[in-house]
Amino acid sequence: MAISDAQYDDWLADRAAKPAHIAEITHTSGAVSRVSVRSFRPADSQAAGQLWRSRLKNLSIEWGIDGGVGGYSELSVSRLKINNADRSLDGWRDDAITYITVKLGDESWPVSDFRTLISGKPKQVKVGKICEIELRGTEDKADTIKNISLTAALPGTMLQALLTTYGGFIAADLDTTRISQLDTDYPYTISAISGDFNVLSAADKILGGIPVDWGAGFDGKITIFELANAAGSSSYQDIRPVKVKEPVMKDPIWRVTLTGDFGADETTERAATQTSYPSAKEISLATHISSGSNRTALANKLLDLYNQPRDVVTLSTDKRYRFAVGDEVKSIFPGLGYDTGRYGIITHIDRGLALQQLEVRV
Repeated sequence: MAISDAQYDDWLADRAAKPAHIAEITHTSGAVSRVSVRSFRPADSQAAGQLWRSRLKNLSIEWGIDGGVGGYSELSVSRLKINNADRSLDGWRDDAITYITVKLGDESWPVSDFRTLISGKPKQVKVGKICEIELRGTEDKADTIKNISLTAALPGTMLQALLTTYGGFIAADLDTTRISQLDTDYPYTISAISGDFNVLSAADKILGGIPVDWGAGFDGKITIFELANAAGSSSYQDIRPVKVKEPVMKDPIWRVTLTGDFGADETTERAATQTSYPSAKEISLATHISSGSNRTALANKLLDLYNQPRDVVTLSTDKRYRFAVGDEVKSIFPGLGYDTGRYGIITHIDRGLALQQLEVRV
């Protein structure tokens, strides 16, 4: 690409930039419909006669990670509204559309330099004067029941085997580097899985209790989103929101009980947390980790993660930050100790054409 990631990030922060949201809709016939907020023809599309027509009326893209406990697949969801006042799109149906890609870039750039925001198959299409399309991330492919047989393995290894053997994915569909990192971060053997399962449910069983979610990233590849405590690292981005909701405080956790198919439940606790925070909670989680010592190690990691109260802040910004779920940010706004900024981890993103709303765990 001519535009590097660093240059793209600089462009996102430039208020003089001319952003263009575009959507490419591929039909079963092989034809591609191209829509945007304003009609334009990128430089690299002129020779091919490709035109992006001004039909895109609204766009909402959501990504999320469970801010309570992880291991559950939360499907990314997008919604597009496309002008159909001339009724030329009346033939569009969910079974007539095979794939949709939404991208963001500058009007002066070739489309090859645009970055993908979301891609996947349509879940539902409603046709009227406005054509409304609900788009699920590529992880939706795994919403199928299979007779599964997986031998015991580390979580990243087992998840990749599940998705490539039973989920309809190939290795190129996966962020194998990030998924493999699970084996290092959580080196706990997962018990064998056998029987008829929805592939999504089997993935949840593999990751049960581990503070991660999995799903499609910006590029449509299946990846891992890990919940962590903010480190105040040099990699964060500052956010100066235009609107902030009252922060919601989440109580800490002092006792974790892990249950499963391995026999007796195991409980790990930190009484000091309960003494310091009388409102601290107990949680019980299902896990498929086979070793008792590994279950204890996981419980201690969870207690490290949740051993003090955390604010969950919902804020809106009109700047085009290049955020992803799991990124560390520094939120700066008046009051409640945020005047000079507090570090946090993004747990939810709801992005529109003009504003994006972020949920941050600080």
